[in-house]
Amino acid sequence: MSIDAEERGRAALDHILEAIERYLFVVGDLSFEALVEDFTRYYAAERFVEIISEATRRLPQLEGRLRRDSLAGHCFDRQRSAT
Repeated sequence: MSIDAEERGRAALDHILEAIERYLFVVGDLSFEALVEDFTRYYAAERFVEIISEATRRLPQLEGRLRRDSLAGHCFDRQRSAT
């Protein structure tokens, strides 16, 4: 895997983690029924799911599977540094 591909993978993971954090902030512990009733939160949550989906398509591939070793390490390091 090239360095550029690895950097793009790390950037994609950052986008995924940020979207998850924002989704959790917006949705919190709302039930689905309550979320549907709140137009702004519903569409914000929908957009965060779209961002996650789009970012997963930018994750690098290695031999037909995600390169979980270095990318998972990056994800763990980012979460650890946030606390």
